[in-house]
Amino acid sequence: MSKTPAVLCKNKWLCATELSGGTKGFNHPGIMGFQGKAFLAFIREMLQNALDANRGDGFIRVIIKHLEILRSAIPDIDGLVDIITRCKDGEKDKKVLASLDKAIADLSKDKIHVLQLADYNTKGLMGSVNDVNSTAHALLKADGVTNKADIGATGSFGIGKFAQYTLSNARATIVTSVSCEDDGTYRPLVQGKAILKSHKRYDEALGRDVIYKDESFFGPDDGNFDAAYEYGDLPDWLRRGDGSLGPDTQGTTISVLAFNYQENWKELMIGLTLQNFFAAILYNKLELEIGDVVINKDTIQSLFTDLDVVNAVRDFGRYDEFEMSYFYYKALTSENSIKEVVNIPELGDVELTILVDRSLPRQVVFNRNGMKITDQMAGLKRFRMVKPFACVVEPLDKEARETLRQMEPPAHDDFLPGHASDEAVGRRILKALETTVKQFIDTHAGFKASQESNVTELSDLLADTTDDQNGDRGEYNIHGAVKISDETKTIGFGGRKYGSVSVGTLNNDGETETVSGGKVTFEGPENPPGPITDRPGLDPTSGNGFNVSSPASLDLGGDQSVEGTSEGKKGVRMHVKHRGVLKGKRQFKLETLVKEPVKLEIAFQRNGLSESDDLVVVSSSVGEVVNGKVHVELDQNNSRIEVTFDRDFRGGSVGIVAHAI
Repeated sequence: MSKTPAVLCKNKWLCATELSGGTKGFNHPGIMGFQGKAFLAFIREMLQNALDANRGDGFIRVIIKHLEILRSAIPDIDGLVDIITRCKDGEKDKKVLASLDKAIADLSKDKIHVLQLADYNTKGLMGSVNDVNSTAHALLKADGVTNKADIGATGSFGIGKFAQYTLSNARATIVTSVSCEDDGTYRPLVQGKAILKSHKRYDEALGRDVIYKDESFFGPDDGNFDAAYEYGDLPDWLRRGDGSLGPDTQGTTISVLAFNYQENWKELMIGLTLQNFFAAILYNKLELEIGDVVINKDTIQSLFTDLDVVNAVRDFGRYDEFEMSYFYYKALTSENSIKEVVNIPELGDVELTILVDRSLPRQVVFNRNGMKITDQMAGLKRFRMVKPFACVVEPLDKEARETLRQMEPPAHDDFLPGHASDEAVGRRILKALETTVKQFIDTHAGFKASQESNVTELSDLLADTTDDQNGDRGEYNIHGAVKISDETKTIGFGGRKYGSVSVGTLNNDGETETVSGGKVTFEGPENPPGPITDRPGLDPTSGNGFNVSSPASLDLGGDQSVEGTSEGKKGVRMHVKHRGVLKGKRQFKLETLVKEPVKLEIAFQRNGLSESDDLVVVSSSVGEVVNGKVHVELDQNNSRIEVTFDRDFRGGSVGIVAHAI
């Protein structure tokens, strides 16, 4: 590749004139496409770029850190502010003006927030930014161009590069890269870029207004809008590593100016990294340092269960996806998982991994090159007559990865046959994948005919709730007698299936224990079955209930009456499994078998990766709401209660804790 000689002139922020007279507004499609998910887009796009740039001799190491840089240490920051200020001239859109004012304010502070991502053991940006065939040009100058040479590269559309600007309130970044050129020498490259809007400026020499482009570049002040190919007088924070040039500093650094800083940025980026790249980390393809936290195959388990990480992801609205990724990670690491390599015609070799466990969600995920692509593939979203499982599908060879990559949309979150080079072939491949995966799941997780039965006489004991929009979901009450025989049964209720019942705390020795007027007797195993969920953060010995899916007899209610207060008394705990979207308003059916009316305090919790997540009730159809809980008096009649929580959330297991008061 050709390269530009070292340029000694001072670096500045410059903006080229638009000779055609055309203009571009502030709403750049490449940036707006990531609107509302900037942190997610940054992690997915920047880490897949790093994986695609692997130079082939080990794992990729990525360091992400937050810096506060003195304004005086940012080269030509006044030049960038001047360009942003000129973008305000003639602008009438209040939202755009507010964004430009925010950029100016952030860049005018004594210290500037900077987010910096640096990858190592990567190739760096090769060639000159003005060479249209170079990777440097593709990242910094081209639209819709990738120039990635590796077949099966994770990214491919040349759109993801815009994710780096979404975290900048000034839409400005500076790229520093060290690459090994064709002659074996190591060379730095430094160029900044800001994507704003077209604007006018009066040119005294021409005696008229001149239109300037929406893109500005930081580099040598020589009129070529090129990068700097030596460090010169650039500050240390813009240099790679210790500033030396060699294999140890080879790679690329993205410095996001005016970073949209938030307090939990570190925990959020950790969570989003685990969610999307758990496979790459597990396979030792990727290791990260985010802030002061190391993420590798040895720490991933503990980070999946870190409460601060869980809460950050939940606040970002990605808890369900994060939780699902934990299940897939569990499938890849469990000694009980089953692996099989199959050959898909016209695709190639694919590895299937399945773990069957009652805590799992019956979901299939597709990974490629260590990155999660989708668990929403058409035809593989709903499964009947199979045990709970998690299944991971991964193409093994480069040709298979390339074929699937071609069928991905720009977001790399689905497979669409229309994106394949031959749509008919794409359809055949996806159909063959669907059939093969279903057969694999049926073989290892399907119920055998001898194990199936319908116990319709139990239907009166359970709430009949059907959500027309979100599909069937069962809600399970614990009163009455439920007998599970020596064989695992699929118990149906009018076409619905129920999966689990749980109550109170149990001793691990299998002994009978009275729990708020009920009792549990184990007939088969020496020890009680495991907790109702095997999700991290829930201690199996701390009273999280049990799953009545192994030989046991559950007898609650009867002639027992609930009396006394909650102090020193164990409360009944019911787990309710929801499918589909769980909105803030939700109905529960309470079965009561008592001699006389009883007043209960009912609290709700969402169970998941954290130990507990209290759901605050703001209204109830019966009783009264006291401190986010429901106080209600129940008699021998069954009752329905409709409660509204203080927020919405999706799916999951809900714990109901009731105490007599």
